[in-house]
Amino acid sequence: HLIFNPQQQPVGFSMARVPQAVGLPRLFTNDFCQRHQIDPAQKLTLLTRMMETIQFIHDHACLMVDGNEMNYLVSEQDWQTPYFIDVDSYQTTHFPATALMPSIKDYHSSTLSPLTDWFAFAIAACQLLVGSHPFKGKHPNFKKHDLAARMQANVSIFNPNVSVPAATRDFRVIPPPLKDWFIALFEQGDRCLPPVFTGAGISHRLHLSATPTLHSTAQLDIKPLQQYP
Repeated sequence: HLIFNPQQQPVGFSMARVPQAVGLPRLFTNDFCQRHQIDPAQKLTLLTRMMETIQFIHDHACLMVDGNEMNYLVSEQDWQTPYFIDVDSYQTTHFPATALMPSIKDYHSSTLSPLTDWFAFAIAACQLLVGSHPFKGKHPNFKKHDLAARMQANVSIFNPNVSVPAATRDFRVIPPPLKDWFIALFEQGDRCLPPVFTGAGISHRLHLSATPTLHSTAQLDIKPLQQYP
């Protein structure tokens, strides 16, 4: 809700208090998940709801920009309800973003866009599912902890020459279409929308199944890019 001063000028906003929630990074660790019996299905539901909220943000002409893992809280009641915090740093049409954590920065994009938000989300999603940042681990051609160089070179934990941290979970916990998306982003430098979850599975990319067929007109020039069954 907006907060107004006596002259009816907007001076801020209020938000609901988040009860019984923890930071998303707590769910990255094996010990925490085992102690609270958080399973992969709950994490997939959590990711689905995060994706829905990110899409809602984009649909309203805003960007998260700094969507790092510490800007999310997770409900302790079901481990499936996300809360987005630090929203005062989001970019709007009249307010440029001023913060961006290097660990989620898209070094292949010179501008901010929904796709750079999805890149940041993919990094958080990868950490949630396997417990490791996608550009952690060791590679013989890179210095330890040199995330920027690895991100610029597209050398991720999915590269066969990278040795992953010991606590990294088996990649089989990642649904195949989501793993393909991770590889496209982190290994191939591709930038595309994520697949959409349906329960524990994944059906299609965002906005494709419900979008009606469009035809070129005097106002619109429609060019098909890809076709999906």
